[in-house]
Amino acid sequence: MSKKSKIIQEYIKDTTQSYRQVYEKLKNKIDITYNYTKRILSEYNKKQRQNAGQSLQNAEKTAVTKTQNDKNGTLHILKRKKRVLFVSDIHVPFHDATAVRKAFEYGLDEHVNTVVLGGDIMDNMAVSFWKNRNRIDFLTELELMRNFLNEVRGTFVNSNIYYVWGNHEQRHEKYLLSHADKLFGLEEISLENLLKLSEFRIRKIDNRDYMQQHRKPFQIGKLYYLHGHEIRASWGVVNIARNLYLKAQDNIIFGHFHQSQEFIQKDINGDVRGSWAVGCLCEMSPDYSIINNWNHGFAVIEYEDDGDFTVYNRKIINGKVV
Repeated sequence: MSKKSKIIQEYIKDTTQSYRQVYEKLKNKIDITYNYTKRILSEYNKKQRQNAGQSLQNAEKTAVTKTQNDKNGTLHILKRKKRVLFVSDIHVPFHDATAVRKAFEYGLDEHVNTVVLGGDIMDNMAVSFWKNRNRIDFLTELELMRNFLNEVRGTFVNSNIYYVWGNHEQRHEKYLLSHADKLFGLEEISLENLLKLSEFRIRKIDNRDYMQQHRKPFQIGKLYYLHGHEIRASWGVVNIARNLYLKAQDNIIFGHFHQSQEFIQKDINGDVRGSWAVGCLCEMSPDYSIINNWNHGFAVIEYEDDGDFTVYNRKIINGKVV
């Protein structure tokens, strides 16, 4: 590998930077062109995805081999508790990199084996109907989002990763319906394919489609995973967790409102259910909402074998996980 290539690859470790941004920072330090920078970084990211995918395949093969070789003795090894990391409303590229890193590190420390990206992970500002002075072009936003997904897969190499579609992900299809309706439905330009989710081994979950097929939202154990926009509610509601529970009448976890809350309800039979609103991992004072009641946060859910679960709804306050 050339010295130039090594220098360029060092810069891409900060995945919030696009190829253009890396080039702009380096062009006065070393003799490079934008196309050369893009080629080196594209090859690097592809190799990272392949390495992550190979590690995942090896882990799966190992698990299968253990099960086949010792059917009586290793079930307890493979049947470890499921732990899920739920993160939502990251709004790449308008995310808080420090908060994201805190959430990921916490998930690693807790040995999570499943990650649920709870929607509005990509901002999709470029195709939004809302006007914004910080608007960026779609290709740059797409590139930054792919870099972010590469980081997610590289961090949680052996985990199942689900990507629940939020209202910001749905901006893409709304834009097509409004500006290029003849192209709507073309798989090659779907957001799922543009983000290359299959390469990252990330499964898309759009609860609209999921409910048509299964007659209920996406569920792990006895807990339903939403983005939050699926249930109509006002942003001015004081207890959003209670409000959505009264409409869902079952265990739900969601983002969308950028606040950490919970509501627990016991019925006349003694059955307990709950609703958990999870904080965001984006910038805290964007132009469209300079003053707000948001907080950074994420959740870890630990499951028992029967599907019962415990939600640890964490907040990030002054840089500390509480």
